[in-house]
Amino acid sequence: MADDAPYGVSRVADWLLLGGHIPGPEHIGWLREQGVTHVICAACELSDRRLCDEHDLRYYHLYWHDDRQPKSAGELCYLLTWLSGEQAALVESGKPMRLYVHCAAGYNRGPLVATFLLAARCGLSAGQAWERVKASRPGVTAFEQAVYRESCETALAEFAQSIQPPEPE
Repeated sequence: MADDAPYGVSRVADWLLLGGHIPGPEHIGWLREQGVTHVICAACELSDRRLCDEHDLRYYHLYWHDDRQPKSAGELCYLLTWLSGEQAALVESGKPMRLYVHCAAGYNRGPLVATFLLAARCGLSAGQAWERVKASRPGVTAFEQAVYRESCETALAEFAQSIQPPEPE
């Protein structure tokens, strides 16, 4: 999928789709047809909770402003924890997890989240993940904002520390 795909959705990886806001039932129905199981909204001004409930999709909301201010590493790491639990629940049903990550337009906050998830789940650096996001959605600008790039790198460092075994005493 490219930016010219239906609803401007880009496929970053088989399990990760990225785009802008969900304007109504046709769009979310289309996402469900694409196998999306979870919607992650990174825009404080939007909510897809009702639409997701109506279409039996799981929903996570990061209440972020597009203000070019640091984004919480803790929130990003908690999102990974939530996704781990969600994926474990899907394993029992045999259904693969597929995410739709978005913000208002799909160029700053959503791509930041998508970059973090791709890096953390695939063992990539923030830069490597960003290149994949940018290749799938060329107009993205999140990493042109140093503060957004640093937010992603900080969250990845915190995530890496959380999975390291404790040092022997």
